[in-house]
Parts: sequence; structure tokens; C-alpha cells
Amino acid sequence: MKYVLLVFALIVILNPIIARKHYRFYLLIVLLMLTALAYFVVPSPNMDLYRYIESMNFFDHMGWRWTMRNYGSSNPLATVAMYALAQFHNDHLLAAIAVFITYGCSFILFAKSAKRYEASYADMNFAFVFLMFNMNYCYVIDVVRIYIAYAIFALLLYIDVIEKKYRPLCFAVYIGLCYFHYAIVLFVLLRIIFFFTRKLRGVLSVLAAFGIPLVLYIAYRVAFFFTGGNVVLSVLSDRIDKYQEYEVFGIWQFLASVVRVLFLLAIMVVAVEFAKQITKRNNTDGIKNKRNDSIRVYEYSTLLIYISASVFTFITNYQYVLRTPYFIQILASAPLLYIFTNQRKEQLKRLQIMELIVLAESLSHFIYLLIYVYGNLSFEFVL
Repeated sequence: MKYVLLVFALIVILNPIIARKHYRFYLLIVLLMLTALAYFVVPSPNMDLYRYIESMNFFDHMGWRWTMRNYGSSNPLATVAMYALAQFHNDHLLAAIAVFITYGCSFILFAKSAKRYEASYADMNFAFVFLMFNMNYCYVIDVVRIYIAYAIFALLLYIDVIEKKYRPLCFAVYIGLCYFHYAIVLFVLLRIIFFFTRKLRGVLSVLAAFGIPLVLYIAYRVAFFFTGGNVVLSVLSDRIDKYQEYEVFGIWQFLASVVRVLFLLAIMVVAVEFAKQITKRNNTDGIKNKRNDSIRVYEYSTLLIYISASVFTFITNYQYVLRTPYFIQILASAPLLYIFTNQRKEQLKRLQIMELIVLAESLSHFIYLLIYVYGNLSFEFVL
């Protein structure tokens, strides 16, 4: 725990020195520090990371053909990636790469949002604290695959919905990520459905937010009943059933996840309301660019409300409730910076209250992580 705390202390100390003038360079330094620390993690036998490393070494021993023949049908892209990484014969690389990709994609999304909404130095700092103190560094190292998939999906979702660029490529990668980790399937389906429901407003939008995840769950169960032999559905069903029985961390972590989803959901609702107000105002003022940005934030935040609502649809699935808030956390940088920027221009006192609430939540969650989670990490600084 002390090494994690030391790195986070350095992140805070370096902020006023570097970030004020060179925020992107600061993000790069933070990314390299987190990656370097992850390289020296010593996984314990109860960590997923430990099992992944054992699997990589086993794949390397058995060879390519045997590995793909026996493991290629389940998460084939992950199997290919693990086999390729095993060829370097370095057990430290997996954790370092997981941190580099996860935090790297998260920081790119953060930097893009800050630039797009012309966020001030203070606004970026509050949003960055919210991101860093709520992200679970230990989980990123431990669980590996799902957080890599989350981060890549989140960045592409921002490019797809906010920037409206490279949509065919984004959808192709969405589908590919399903073969890296099957937990992404639900989010891909939500994105596809949202393409047709994004124009809904009012009561219909609320019904869609809670109804669509429920309909997807029922459809999955029905589809599995009639096509139980399908490889993808069989593996997905097996994962879902096992995650429902998986209760390693206890009730407090479960409750903490639910509270964080509610907090993130509140941010999305506020962003939606602000976007609606600004869209109406700019529609009469004729400010096209700001109106377009507000429409895109409205759609993006509404989709995140769908994702947040899905947590309550799958409330009995312990791992889904535990992990999904970290996916939403990565995505939340855009609406949060949008709120901060627009409130700074119009309601400074309200903004200060919002920032204090965000800071209080971030600090309380970080303290929770220090006490209950980060102590599980061990390090050995040997090259």
C-alpha cells in the first residue's frame, strides 16, 4: 500500500509544477509512473493476474496449435494476445500493459474532453481527481482483461458519440472486443439499440433506460434456452452464473459499488438537464457549435444512464455490479467536464458546491481503497 500511496502523492506534488502549462505531458508522466509501479507487482495465488500468468506460460509450453484448438473458442482474441505476450517470457509485462492501456485510454478520453469543452486548469484538476481516486488501480492489475476492454470501448464510444468520427471502425472494434471479453456484449447491444432510441425524450427515455437492459436480459435467457449449444451463449451463460455465485469481497464492497453507480447516475442526469437547457437556449441564439456539443453530450449521457440502469437490472450478478462502475467512471470525464465548464460561466457558486461534493466523494472512495484494497498488492523491485 505504501508504494501506491507514494505514487499518488507524487502525482499530487507534480500537478502544480507541470500540469498548469503542460497538462498532456503531466498525464503522460502519471501514466508512466503507474505503469512502472505495476511492472513490479508480485501477484498472489488468489489473483486473476496469477492465473493469467500461469496460463500464458502453459500456452507457451504447449504451442500455438494446441492452444488455439483447446482455448480458441472461448475469448479467442484474448487467447491470441496472451499467447503472443508469453513469447517475451517476462511475467511482469502483463500487469504493466494492462495499466498502460487502461489508464492510457482513460487519459486520452479525459484530455479530449478537456480540450473540446475548453476546461480550465481548476476544472481539469477536479475531474482528474474524480477519475484517479475512483479508479481501482488494484483491480486494473488483478483482473486485466475486462479493464483493458472497458477502457478501449470507452474511448471509442467517446469518438463515436461525441466526436462522431470513424463510426464503422468503432463498431468493428466493439464487436472485436466481445471476443476479448464477453462482458462487453451487453454494452455493444446497448450501443446498437441506442442508435435507434436516441431521439426518445421525457417519460419514454426513462422507460427505455430501465426497460432496455431488462428486455436484453430476458432475450438472452430465451435465446440460451432455445440455442443452448451455441458456443458464445454457452460461455456467456457460464460466466454470468459463476459471477452470481462469486462473493469474495463481501457486502461492503458491493454496497460501495451501488453507491458509486448512484453518484455517477446523478452526474449523467445533471449533464442531460444542462444539455437540454443549453440546446434550447442556443437554438434561439443561433450558436450552432455549442448546440451541437450539447446535443452530443445529451445523447452520450443518456447512453451512460442506460448503462448505469443495467447495474440494477443485473443487481444479483455480484461481479457485474462490482466492475461496471469503473467502466462508467472512465466514460464520466466528458459529462463532468461539460458540467464544470458551463457552470463556471454561469453559476460559479453552484459550481463550487458541485466540486466540493465531487472532491468529498473522491477522497472518501480513495481512503476506502487504501484501507480495504490496495493493501492486497505486493511489490518486488527487481529487474
